[in-house]
Amino acid sequence: MARAFMAADEHDTAVSIIEDTLKLLADRPESLERALCLIDLGISFMDQGEAYENESKAKTMFELALKLFSLALKIQRPKLGDCQQVLETLDAIGNLHVHLQQHETAIAVYSEALALARKLRSEPDKIAGILFFLGECNEALGNLDGAKRRYKECVEGLRLERMPDDLDLARPLQRLGAISLLQSDFRNAKSIYEEILKIRKENYDSREILLAETLDVLGFVEMKNFHYESACMFLHKALEIRMQHNSLRNQGDTLYQIGIAYRMQGDFTTSLSHLEQSLSILEPIVEDDSPLLATVTLAIGDSYFGLGQDEEAAIYCQRAVIIRNNAFGPDHRKTASASRSLGMVNFMLNKNGDAAYLLKEYVRIMDGQVGYERTNEYMAALIMLSDIQVANDRRKLSRKILLTANGVCSTNTRVFEVNEDDNASSLVAYNETTEALQKMINLRLNASPSLVQPGGLSLQQAAGESPSVPHNSEELSIFRSITLRDD
Repeated sequence: MARAFMAADEHDTAVSIIEDTLKLLADRPESLERALCLIDLGISFMDQGEAYENESKAKTMFELALKLFSLALKIQRPKLGDCQQVLETLDAIGNLHVHLQQHETAIAVYSEALALARKLRSEPDKIAGILFFLGECNEALGNLDGAKRRYKECVEGLRLERMPDDLDLARPLQRLGAISLLQSDFRNAKSIYEEILKIRKENYDSREILLAETLDVLGFVEMKNFHYESACMFLHKALEIRMQHNSLRNQGDTLYQIGIAYRMQGDFTTSLSHLEQSLSILEPIVEDDSPLLATVTLAIGDSYFGLGQDEEAAIYCQRAVIIRNNAFGPDHRKTASASRSLGMVNFMLNKNGDAAYLLKEYVRIMDGQVGYERTNEYMAALIMLSDIQVANDRRKLSRKILLTANGVCSTNTRVFEVNEDDNASSLVAYNETTEALQKMINLRLNASPSLVQPGGLSLQQAAGESPSVPHNSEELSIFRSITLRDD
């Protein structure tokens, strides 16, 4: 009777009935009937805890439920031994430890439950469920490799019972994909999310928002794999679905991603079109100082930079710097990236004072970042700083900066091996830019500091009332090929 009231969400009545029954069983404290009542009472408290929005009240209910299930287990084990009832109680105890954020204890309980389930030869679905919870606990503790192993076991178990397009497979696959993204294993992430997409296509209408989310992730993954055309394909499909839903924020996000994908293919005009659409959608619905707006405006500045429209680029990059400085502070990595972008644009505009200040700030902040990989953008910033010093007749400082740049370039870990399944043109272009920057550094280091200006021009040609930094067209093209992306 109590369970009927629990099913109807009438927990007060259910608890009252169970407590009355427990009083009747007071003279039989070790009976299985009492264990069953304790479990029923624990289920009621657990259900109530899950329904509470107040975290403190929920925690109290979970703690009470845990005590009740633990008491029931002490009664069950000696009398029943290894059986399905004990397994169910262990499973519930593990769930309660998760609710209480006690993940290490939950792992111990779930591991015991897994061993028992395998001993009892429980249904593959049951074993897969325990494996999934073990994966979640390991993930919560930051043990991604342990989580990945459990999720893989979960998928393998479900495949023994389910059809290849069963929706239950998508859940552990989703976690495996997320871990691959965290570990920057983008090739593996692609194969996982492609399987998720196939499963969801078989189970959902073509307008289902979950399809758009999966397509969005695949677009992001393909950009990380340097497959920009494929990324555009996935992202356009995601946008098509999102346009059928009133999800303006998501539409803006997807348009931004599409813009970046076109930018990485060198199609600045198409990139700019999508980025401006993204900004027009996002501006009315997010705060004026939202970091998201800074990201989009910086990308718009990047596209103008690629088109050679530096005055326009400066306007958008300046806005990004202001927003990020307000949101994150002047010493944040994101602020530094925006400062570098504006510094590069000012350099191209021959605004050397502003460029030098911004690029110095960028280098200072990024040098303080632990584990930061020195990219082409970083090396270009150093070369620009060096050239500004030459224009200001500070040749010793210029050479010091160049030596730093040379050291960075010689240890650059961002030179890629081009494999058959890569977008070779994108990787080759990045590697060629790296080689070109090294050539520019060598040219400057090997030249006579008293006679030669970057680009092969004399210092006398660079002298004047307003010192500027002349470059040949090839060098300008190299600088302009470098995206103003975030580090």
